[in-house]
Amino acid sequence: MLEKDGYPFKSKLHAHCVDLYQKHGFTKNMVNGYLGKRPEQWHSQQCPKKLLYQFTDENTLKISDVCCIRLKEEPLITWSKENVKSIAIIGTMRDEGGRRGRGGTSCLQFYGTKLKQFKPLMPLTKKMGKLVYRSI
Repeated sequence: MLEKDGYPFKSKLHAHCVDLYQKHGFTKNMVNGYLGKRPEQWHSQQCPKKLLYQFTDENTLKISDVCCIRLKEEPLITWSKENVKSIAIIGTMRDEGGRRGRGGTSCLQFYGTKLKQFKPLMPLTKKMGKLVYRSI
């Protein structure tokens, strides 16, 4: 799977941007934003200088975030269908980085009017979670 889809590296965001670069070059706004070439459009997460070499032709290692989809998201979808469950309960917290952190602070996620995910820990930060854990 890794040879076909690519290896995870640093974070889902980083791996996704390298994958986009390897497929499309610098034509994608997301890649340019991550590399700091479009600062007006991008957020605080940018590529570390030490990893800029991965956005050159010298990097021959296929890097991708697809493994997360294949190993985490697809099995959850399959399980939901096999068990006739329309909702997934996910344990992510508000201050987790990358894609998780951009998911909002609501513990309920809808697609249209249909509830798809329940994230009971989303309103909590890691600091709040530690306080709750210590009090148990």
